[in-house]
Amino acid sequence: MNYKNEITVSTTAVIGKKYPIYKSDFKIGDAEFLKKDGDLFEFDIHLSSANPTNYQYKFDVDSSTYELVSMRAIPK
Repeated sequence: MNYKNEITVSTTAVIGKKYPIYKSDFKIGDAEFLKKDGDLFEFDIHLSSANPTNYQYKFDVDSSTYELVSMRAIPK
């Protein structure tokens, strides 16, 4: 699933890198970072056994480097 969302802080991410997606401390998939356009981040989301459209996603960012670390899936 293609997913786009704004991140308002000076977050960085590496194009092509896959970031883990967690739900309740369990890894349920990954999100490949595709591109950044201003504050708009675009990912290709793959979940192992769930429909990605059933979730909203939150970002976990390293507070010292502002680098994206992972994402969290929260049921809608």
